[in-house]
Amino acid sequence: MKQLLFASDLDGTLLNAAHETDEEILTGMQELARQNAAVAVSTGRSVSMCRSLGFPPGPKVLMNGALALDAQDQVVYDQPLPAAIVAELMDLFPDLPFEFCTTDCTLTRQSRQETIGNFQRRWAKRGKPRRNADFNKMFQGHRNDQTREQILDQTIY
Repeated sequence: MKQLLFASDLDGTLLNAAHETDEEILTGMQELARQNAAVAVSTGRSVSMCRSLGFPPGPKVLMNGALALDAQDQVVYDQPLPAAIVAELMDLFPDLPFEFCTTDCTLTRQSRQETIGNFQRRWAKRGKPRRNADFNKMFQGHRNDQTREQILDQTIY
């Protein structure tokens, strides 16, 4: 018997116009699983962003291929950035709002309000303003106000 694989990107594919999951999307994924299809997410997004979307368990290829997890969220492949490159990026661009992704969270040197403000500005340029209530869910995996040393102490993807 053939095993079916349903692998999909998120933005513009498995997420609705607000870049979120909804009941219809999650029900469709559950139906695929009931039909014995393996459902895999493949995205440029981080682990924490995918967790906040509420997808059912399944394999994931994240951060543009830098990290692959099995259905139990165990690492099966990873290619982190060398710490020297992370340090160089922070030194060369001290004022850019970089987000440094780990397997557990997203680290940033910005405050929470700066993170939200930057996001709102990007979305407003696209004509899609967001409500503040969305940010609690969206940024639940963020650790703000991190120091250079705290970031360099982590494995960054």
